[in-house]
Formats: sequence, C-alpha cells, structure tokens
Amino acid sequence: GMQCNTALFVGFQLLLLCQYNCASSLTAYTATTAATNKIVNSKIFAQCIIESGQFFEDPESIMTELVDEVELGFPDHAVFQSNYSNEKEFVRAIFEDIKPILQEAGIPQECCLYNSKSEPNEDNGVHELCVEAIMKPCSISGSLIDLALVFPKLKMLLAMLECKLDTKGNAQLTAKVLQTVCYMLCPLAHSRWGICKRDEPLIALLVTPKCLHRLTLSRPDATKHPFGLHLQIQKTTNLPRMRSAVHKYVRNYICDYNSLQTELIVRPYAIDPGLWTPMNVLTRFRMEPRHSHHFGFIFRTSGKVINDMKEFYKAEFQALPNDLDVVVKYLSALLTVDYESALTGIDFLLMAENLTGRLSVLNIKHPYLGVLYLEESNPLLVMRNVGETLAVISESQAFKIRWQSSSELRKTFLQDVGVSALSLVDCLNLCHNDIRPPNIAFQEGRFCLIDFDLSHKKIVPQLNSAFSPNIDSKRVWSLKAKEKMMC
Repeated sequence: GMQCNTALFVGFQLLLLCQYNCASSLTAYTATTAATNKIVNSKIFAQCIIESGQFFEDPESIMTELVDEVELGFPDHAVFQSNYSNEKEFVRAIFEDIKPILQEAGIPQECCLYNSKSEPNEDNGVHELCVEAIMKPCSISGSLIDLALVFPKLKMLLAMLECKLDTKGNAQLTAKVLQTVCYMLCPLAHSRWGICKRDEPLIALLVTPKCLHRLTLSRPDATKHPFGLHLQIQKTTNLPRMRSAVHKYVRNYICDYNSLQTELIVRPYAIDPGLWTPMNVLTRFRMEPRHSHHFGFIFRTSGKVINDMKEFYKAEFQALPNDLDVVVKYLSALLTVDYESALTGIDFLLMAENLTGRLSVLNIKHPYLGVLYLEESNPLLVMRNVGETLAVISESQAFKIRWQSSSELRKTFLQDVGVSALSLVDCLNLCHNDIRPPNIAFQEGRFCLIDFDLSHKKIVPQLNSAFSPNIDSKRVWSLKAKEKMMC
C-alpha cells in the first residue's frame, strides 16, 4: 500500500510538472539583427543548397548572364536609372511600375504587399509580408519580404522581389542572395511546392537600380543527392532587359493567381514536408509524414526502408530488423538553425550506451537507435516507434479512467518516466530539460520519455523552463519564478 501511495504521489507530481512545463526558449530563434540574420541565413543555405561551398568561395562562379529576349520597342523606364535615398523609395518605385499590369489583369490591391510608407508616421494599410503570416514553424519567421505577390485567400506567397540599393562587393552580394534564397526555401517553397503541389522550379528576383539577379531553385537527381536543391543565378545590367524580366515575372504571377481560382490545392494544415523541403530522399524511399517538431520533421517508416537507404547511399548505420516500426526525425535548419544542438545530448547518450551497454541496467529508457547521415550536415534521428504521446492520449476518457483505477499503470509511469529521467541525471549527468506530455509516449501499457533534443550536461537558467507548481490554500496554481526547476 505504501509503495502504491508513493507511486501515486510521485506520478501525480510528475504529471503536474509535465502539464505545466513550457517549451524551451530555443524555439524562438527569430532573427532580429543583421548579424543574427547573417548567421541564420548562412546555416540554412549551407544545409539546403548543393552549390553552397562553391558559392561561399566565389559567388560569381555560379552566375551566368541573363539573355532573355526583350520585345522590340519595349519602353525603358526611370525605375532602373534613378538615384534613391533609401530602399523603401526603390521598392515603391518598383511597385508603381508593375501596378498597371496588376490592375489591367484585375488583381486585387491586397495581393501586392510592400512597405508603402512615404513618411515615417504614414500608414495607409499596406505593409511588407512577414514570413510567419505564411508559415510559423520556421527559423526566419520574423523576417519581412520587400515586395510580395500573394494569394490572400489561402495565405500563399506566389512570387517575390527583394529590392536593394546596392550589392557591390562579394560580401554584400552574398548576404542579399542568402536572404533571398532563404525566403524561397521557406514561404515560397511552402506555398508553391507544398500547398499548390507544383513541381516546377522556384524563381525569385533580386533587383537593384543597376542590376538584376534571377534566382532559380530546382530539385536534383535524388539518386545522387538525398538532400539539397540546385541554385542557378542569372544576372543582367542591361536596363531594358531588367525591366522586361520584372514584367515577365509579374505576368507569370498573374497566370498562377488566375489558375488558383479553380485549381484543387492542398489545405495548409495537410502539407507533406516531403513536398516542399529539400528532402529528395523521400522521392525514392517513401516515409509517412507525421508532424513537425521545432527541431525537425517527423516520419514513420520501417526498418527495411532504413536498411535500403543505408545500402543505397553507402552510409554507416546498424542493420535493423526489416519489420521494425521506426520513427525518423530529419533535423532541419528550416525549422531551427540551432538543430545541431539537438544531437549533443543524444550523441552522448548513445555513446555511453555503446561503450558500457549499461543504460537498461541503470533504468534509463529512451527510443533512440542512432543517427543516420546520408550526407554531411543532414542528420536523421532514427527511433523505435514507442507509441502516441500523452498530450493526445490523455484526452481520452478511457485512458483517464485507466490511470485513476490502475496503481500498476501509475507505478509503470513512475519507473519508465520518473526513474528514467532521474537516472539520466544521476548516472550520466545529463538533463532532459523538456519533460511534458508531448514528450512522453505510451504504448501497450508502457511509457517512454522521448524528444531528448534539449538534453544537455548542464542546466541553463531560462525564463521558459520547466517549474514545480505550487498549490496555495485555495488550490489555485501560482507560478513563481523562484519555484522553477528543470528536470
């Protein structure tokens, strides 16, 4: 009886702790400064673009001349000849140049988003597009696109122009290209490849008053590149050709906009990350998408698929039983540029297990089978499928009744989650840092602590950390900073 009461008390406390734990501040990796933007954009670019090494060494090496034909008698325009005092003035000039084309096609004004202020205090209701308006779980969610052509009904970005005053020198050019490519990889790919299910290359324009770059992203041969996209950059300083390229780009947007009025498209909540992310391996080895975590995209598959992937790409990884139910998490810079930190604790855990083989003896239970690298900088976390999370199961009345009536179930929770988490700290000096219902799985009467992405060998004080809640005399939760506790 005493053992049961202890298990009940500890299990209840753990559930309360889990229920009120907040997500780590690492989820908020929004770029707020130019320096941070550069780091974020560079890491996304390095993971997602096949030519990234060549580009960082010499940006001009992957550029070719834009040689699109210009219609005979195509009118020149001062938009690419004038001197501008700031970028907002240039963006507005671009908008005024394409505005007649949009109006003639009957495109609503709200479909073109840009900073329309001519004075600091002016606000006429038109603003730049923020990336989080298109997709929130994204490492550049707080960034603003200079001039966006959208499909408002379903919050889709169909075309975009980054308008800058100057890209002189490799450093400036690199920074502007990285920024544009990141917009293409996130909201543009999410909209065109994900929601619209279109498989044609992505195109965006980077324009200055004296030069235009047309950027194109396309998928490679999946047998050669399991991850990443090809980047092509075409440039021109010919003023009529620059203006012609912008007009052609806008007309293509109009065609896309009109086709979407009747086209069957995917609702945003049903988007398969395999459609829009640079995961070419999914075209050859199908994995069932589950949900996205802030550190990565999650899929369900079998041990046979993992074995086939390992053999095809000649990667080092242990052979798995073909019928093993497996969950795979692709750690993506598109969601969090600090994705490598998710490997710190997991690598240590697996290394300790490989060296000692004592984790089961020490009562440390986890789902991880290993980290599979098909390409450098593209890690796949391979895990046993240990069931559905408590965040989902606890909504079931049947589970609530079972929890209340079964002391054995509560003791199992204490052993599988409570003792396992404490043993992790006691035996390996490793702190999970993110114990809560979405990170506890349940299957066939057993629990398992999952998502060791934030685990670390030290505890860093955070405002959004887990805490031990306090019940006052009126049994109302009161959350006090001094009572916060990581576990």
